[in-house]
Amino acid sequence: MLPSALLKKEIYPVLENFFKPIGWKYSKMPHSFNYRDEKWVFHINWSFTSPYVSTFLILHKEIDILKRDLQLNAPSQNPNTFSINGIDKYILADSSCPYSYTPNSPTSARYGSDKYNELMKSTYGQPINTLQDMDKWIESIYEYISGTGIDYIEEYKYLPNLLRLLDNEMDEPNRIWNSMMAGGMQRFTDVLLVAQLCSDTNMEKKLDYVEKELQNLEWQIMGGEAEYWEAFLKILPTIKPRYPHYSKLSEEDLRKYNPPLFKR
Repeated sequence: MLPSALLKKEIYPVLENFFKPIGWKYSKMPHSFNYRDEKWVFHINWSFTSPYVSTFLILHKEIDILKRDLQLNAPSQNPNTFSINGIDKYILADSSCPYSYTPNSPTSARYGSDKYNELMKSTYGQPINTLQDMDKWIESIYEYISGTGIDYIEEYKYLPNLLRLLDNEMDEPNRIWNSMMAGGMQRFTDVLLVAQLCSDTNMEKKLDYVEKELQNLEWQIMGGEAEYWEAFLKILPTIKPRYPHYSKLSEEDLRKYNPPLFKR
């Protein structure tokens, strides 16, 4: 495998030249670029020793602020320590291209799918032994960050688009919810908060699914979850929707309400 120092020398300028002009900042521990404003936090990290580059992550501050206002701190999570600069971790992971160094990654591969598992067996942690390997790795990273990765952020920073994505596989929600939302029980309540804010028409179906899933997990024995869930169910209907349902939005509406954040 090529030395990590060489990989760092070659890959960092590629990342820097893309991210810095659009306002992202570099962080050394761990190696990452981040973008923060009043609405979102976007994040991507990498390692020169494994080597890998992560998928993009989105943190919606709107959800975090709502949870704080309603005092929705999940059981066993200390709100003072479970935070990023005072913001609870509500992370949306881009599953459309699992690891950006994978040449020609199929955009249809998602976490938990057979295609994804085969992809990971053949590529994850694959050593970069030659300069040609490194060039392909760098090329695939740039293709991802400047293409499907940043496109993903632009589309799903808007909550109605996120709800549409979560609804795309409502017949098999656990797979898509697991791949898109962070946390254990918290991912269920986060999905329902997004749904409530976006005038969801499938709320009852989601509630039924979560109830069954929590029962299957024997979640009551974990401590505090039953009380948290009952309190959440009382609070959820009191939250006023802030967005129209995605089915009511035209392409013109989406361009108006979700304009591009980054110039490319």
